[in-house]
Amino acid sequence: MFPNNPYLLNTRYELDDTLIKTGHVVKPIVGRRGENISIYDRNNELVSGTEGQFEERDQIYQALFPLPNIGGDNVQICTFTAGGSYAGACVRTDASMIITADSDILPLRVVPDDQLDAMQD
Repeated sequence: MFPNNPYLLNTRYELDDTLIKTGHVVKPIVGRRGENISIYDRNNELVSGTEGQFEERDQIYQALFPLPNIGGDNVQICTFTAGGSYAGACVRTDASMIITADSDILPLRVVPDDQLDAMQD
């Protein structure tokens, strides 16, 4: 829908040379909780993978963009919707490159700037 958008990862229904050269992730089009995900490096070698209930689903191929690693944990900001509207956010962390249902959930608090300034005093 949005080819060449700088804010979206290159994603294809078929694996191509561009994705192989950058490293890529294979995941079910309809899946969740980090199940049935495989991460391949630039040499097309499996780096990490998970099993799960979505192995029979159609797959999609996406450019590899490793999560930030802070203190040995890979960190992902997750947002979610309810009824089609923004409903919240959380921080998920894991030593694994793949965030799963078993990954830690950290509290996330959003405060106005003036409150943040007061908290730092």
